[in-house]
Amino acid sequence: MILFELLSWDAFNSGWYWCLLILQWIVHYLWVLGIPIYILRGGQSEYLEYVIDLRCKRTLKYSTTFGVALLGIVSGFVSASLILGFVYGSELFKALSFIFVLQVGLIYISLNGANRVRLYNSLNAKIEALKKLHLKIQIFGGICIFCSGII
Repeated sequence: MILFELLSWDAFNSGWYWCLLILQWIVHYLWVLGIPIYILRGGQSEYLEYVIDLRCKRTLKYSTTFGVALLGIVSGFVSASLILGFVYGSELFKALSFIFVLQVGLIYISLNGANRVRLYNSLNAKIEALKKLHLKIQIFGGICIFCSGII
């Protein structure tokens, strides 16, 4: 059998979709702006403030330098998958649109969180803002997984 016949393109009932969705969710659940969540829960560290500042600056730098080009490319992919999935009824593209929309929403939440964290001066305020960002990511991801489970 060739690989194409082995994969079930019945997306919401197959393992590849749920594996991709769970993998995407675990990566965003365990890391906030590239910082492992267990470091934030651990409390104070001598380099933690520098790491937080570096990750926020790097995230915002990528959004300003590559933001316009990536926005055009990603919006094209998302629009195509939404149209092919929900207008033309392709289940594969419905599944891909859930994965794309989840990723775009998480990137948007992370960029807003990086802007917010950058404004704080104390380490405790930055850690609390990152914990709130982590909670927002959990809620958004849970809603997206619930919606894809319903369909």
